[in-house]
Amino acid sequence: MTTAAARAHFQFRVVYVLLALNFLLPAISYATRPEIALGTLDSINRALGGGAITGAVADGRVWHMLAVGNVMTLGFMCALMAFDLRRYYPVLPALAFLKGFSALYSLYIGATAHVP
Repeated sequence: MTTAAARAHFQFRVVYVLLALNFLLPAISYATRPEIALGTLDSINRALGGGAITGAVADGRVWHMLAVGNVMTLGFMCALMAFDLRRYYPVLPALAFLKGFSALYSLYIGATAHVP
């Protein structure tokens, strides 16, 4: 591997370790202290002009489980790629799909339901 390639590979690994931590640490927090995650969600929703978080999101464990599972999966996928990019490179399209779909679906809900 050339020096430039080795440097680019190192930079990629650093970024993906940071991304993995960015997802894994909050996922652990969401799993162990869901009231903190719900409080943050409620604060952000109010700051964007929405009301208090109520209903299935505030009361439902299913939504909580899905959120923890989603974020933990993102962290795991980033960690795999940081560990061995060549071996786990096929994870990249799934990672991009998971984040891209979540963002687009969130945009759709916000635009059609007129919520922040």
